[in-house]
Amino acid sequence: MFRTFAIGALTSLASLTVSASSADTRGASAVADAWIGHEASDLLMQWPVDRGFQQTELGDGVTAYEYHFGTEAYHAVGSNTTLGAGPTPGGVMQTVSYYDYWVPAQTHCVVVFFANRDGIIDNYKFNGSKCRPYMSGWGRPKNS
Repeated sequence: MFRTFAIGALTSLASLTVSASSADTRGASAVADAWIGHEASDLLMQWPVDRGFQQTELGDGVTAYEYHFGTEAYHAVGSNTTLGAGPTPGGVMQTVSYYDYWVPAQTHCVVVFFANRDGIIDNYKFNGSKCRPYMSGWGRPKNS
């Protein structure tokens, strides 16, 4: 079922394999298998393309649709306040601590669908330890 493609702009296509827990792999594979034979335009209408998505022309009429699922990087800033008994009877002591740190992005799943020159999905690859929740959430084709 897998073919060899020129990698072009795809970030990690060569290293994509099915490498997840068996339950996760079965669930993700079932969703991906359901897209085989469907139009890529249906995939683009149903699955998100606003972030973590890249479309690449691989040559010979083959197009790759790559999805990265996970958490985005963010900057965390805030404070914690602790109240407790003070050093004098009836006194109140307050401690305030501040935090400021960067949380890096995490990729949980990468899935790449391949469409032929007619725009029909005929292959896929995926990798990740948490593909099933993302792939199941976006689902199988809604049209037949």
